[in-house]
Amino acid sequence: MKFKKLLSILLSVIFVACIVSCDTDDCHYIRQENPASKRNYIMTDGKSATIVSKYNADYDIIIRFAKVLKNNIYSIDKVFLAANSDEQLSTYIDANKHTLCKQKNTDIIGPIMVKRPISGDSWVGGNHLYLNQESGIKSAATNSFSIYADGTLVEQGAVYADVVTIDVENTIFDPDVAPLNGERILSSPLIAENISYSISGGEILVNVEHCYLKDVHVGVYYGMQSAFKGTKFITTQGGYYDWEKNPEDKDILNIKKADVPNFNRFSQRSSNNIYYQNSILLPCGLGTHDYINDSSNIFINSGKKAYHVLIDDKKIAKGTMLSWKGIYNWRKPIVDDEYNYIYEYYNDGRKYISVTAKKPYESISIPAPEGSEDGIFHTTESDDNISIDNTIANIVKLSAKGKGSICGFFTPKRE
Repeated sequence: MKFKKLLSILLSVIFVACIVSCDTDDCHYIRQENPASKRNYIMTDGKSATIVSKYNADYDIIIRFAKVLKNNIYSIDKVFLAANSDEQLSTYIDANKHTLCKQKNTDIIGPIMVKRPISGDSWVGGNHLYLNQESGIKSAATNSFSIYADGTLVEQGAVYADVVTIDVENTIFDPDVAPLNGERILSSPLIAENISYSISGGEILVNVEHCYLKDVHVGVYYGMQSAFKGTKFITTQGGYYDWEKNPEDKDILNIKKADVPNFNRFSQRSSNNIYYQNSILLPCGLGTHDYINDSSNIFINSGKKAYHVLIDDKKIAKGTMLSWKGIYNWRKPIVDDEYNYIYEYYNDGRKYISVTAKKPYESISIPAPEGSEDGIFHTTESDDNISIDNTIANIVKLSAKGKGSICGFFTPKRE
């Protein structure tokens, strides 16, 4: 009995040590079975959280959350691929043997530029400090965060889950009110920011809510950004249909709202064609683009980062609640050839398919996406240049009159 008790204590110590190591770049092996074939493996020490999902047959995708950036807010820290040809998810992650997919030390949620007629415009939130990046004075703070695995709170440990949810409460401060008594953080709250991240299968659904605590003139709010690492090519819905080389000049691939008023998707690809990112802004809340002008940019690509623009030159009244939802998707595409770029993503438990036609073609057949082998296609977004037929004998037929895009989902045929 004494031996069993000692062994139990020793295993517990080893287990905790493994978990704590996830606060560094290495997450060490934890032997645990996945009897229910859950889609994610999450490790947390109560500070950082590391989520592992399958990317494809050869790689796992690892998403790490922690308090990061100059404001030390809880957010997405790193996204990277780790080689793993096994069907089981990796439980040993070596930071020295991975492919980084997201640039480090940069924000992808926020920030907000506040217009100030007297003292000048100022960025707050995200990775931006008060006045300038050398001031050392924080413009935002995380008040709390909680981690859930299939709805169950996880304070520390390692579990499998179909959906990992991370809820974060931040405060963004007013740059018009200087810090008190030499404090290294601003003192007057401007916006209460609530962010919910739902992670499953190498995809993150982000839900952001802002409650404005004061009247404010917002110069610009990028909201949903991409910091995809190593981008060499980019394509967009309603703009650049074929892969364009990622520009050095930040003005090359901008798109105006007047040109593509319903713009909501862009994709990025690495030069070696191994990894991709799709950034999908859902058409609700600020995603309807009611807070930007027709002459405003609806999309900006600066070479190292790309942005969905959500607010441009608008006065927001105290008490206003604004929100947006978006999906970060790192799934390997179904097709990326001379004719089409096709990928899948999930929203509210339903699988969607996005097709971008790079040039006209009469008819192309592709294998039906998994789960839609005998289904009816429902179009949710289309520019009318491309069409998708219902599934017949596990085959989907596509046709395109010209460059274009279409998005939708399949439902089973009724007998």
